[in-house]
Amino acid sequence: MSDPVAGAVGGSLSALLSPPLVALFLGLAIVAVLLRRGGGGFSFRGKVKAKPLLTATERRFLYQLEDAVPECRVYVQVSMGALMRAVKGSDQRELMSVRNRFSSKIVDFVVEDHEGVVVALVELDDLSHHAGRDALRDSMTAAAGYRTVRFRAGRVPAVAGIRADVLNLSVQ
Repeated sequence: MSDPVAGAVGGSLSALLSPPLVALFLGLAIVAVLLRRGGGGFSFRGKVKAKPLLTATERRFLYQLEDAVPECRVYVQVSMGALMRAVKGSDQRELMSVRNRFSSKIVDFVVEDHEGVVVALVELDDLSHHAGRDALRDSMTAAAGYRTVRFRAGRVPAVAGIRADVLNLSVQ
């Protein structure tokens, strides 16, 4: 005579050890280990390093810019991808091509009024800037409706001049 309790326990155990369930449990265990290790065992330790958000020259200019337009908010190092989007065209490939031309580029400073409207994009041009590339960037941001104001590092006007240029005012 067979024991109904033992049969039920044995049947449950064999169901738990079925190949699909064993594979599922092993898969979950592997995923848990990988997640605990931080992305499949890859470590960024020793491969990345913090850097200052602004150079000393950019920081000095930021203070002047903030003094020039105290009624505005100034953002630094803003991705063009946060400011613009590619307009859907006839072709997904073209859309991605347009987006890729600006999405990883950075604007030095974005000046925004108290209503959240971008007043100007401000670039501080140093020796690393190239006139041809800058003109292309400016035409791209102008096509999106932005006005770019450029200052040359080392030749920045006084606060009143910065204000006039950024707010597009005539100097008295």
